[in-house]
Amino acid sequence: KFRIFMNQTAGDLAVVPECLEAEARRRGIEGETVLELTVDAAGRVSFAEVAVSSGHPELDAAAVRAVKAAEFTPAKSGGSPVESSARLKLVFRLK
Repeated sequence: KFRIFMNQTAGDLAVVPECLEAEARRRGIEGETVLELTVDAAGRVSFAEVAVSSGHPELDAAAVRAVKAAEFTPAKSGGSPVESSARLKLVFRLK
């Protein structure tokens, strides 16, 4: 299970180290991955792909897994939830 939180000042999702594979943590890998997402009317990610790689395949894969496991508040049109697309940056930082 991934733990993610919204960084309100940057508008990005920050992924806490627990979502990284043990090997990535051991090697001290950090970075940022930008994803293209489609969020359905129920708030689930129906599509996610890497738009800008962190340069580390394990971080990019963790980013996709994290958003697919998350629930989002869907966009609304006329007061009703609708499918929408977005670009989202996930930041991986070890503390």
